[in-house]
Amino acid sequence: KSSPWENWLQEWFYWKLKLEIWDLNRFNSLEEAISEVYWYIYYYNNSRIHTAIKMTPVEFRKIEQEKIKNNEKYFKNRNEKIKKIVENIKKI
Repeated sequence: KSSPWENWLQEWFYWKLKLEIWDLNRFNSLEEAISEVYWYIYYYNNSRIHTAIKMTPVEFRKIEQEKIKNNEKYFKNRNEKIKKIVENIKKI
């Protein structure tokens, strides 16, 4: 038997969704409700300020991707320097 504690992240999302959208009976049609759910998922994944990181997930993702690019450049340059050192050692 499953428990909500086993799937806490999904349960948290659904709880937040219910809290934000509130009463599903307020919609005039199923399409309107579906549209609101899609909007909320987009908002949740792209625009909301995450309390722990104090920025949106999109901003955080851009910063982390830039860090990865910088690390790749660093390691590429480092590896090139190491290759040159090894080549010079082989010449000796």
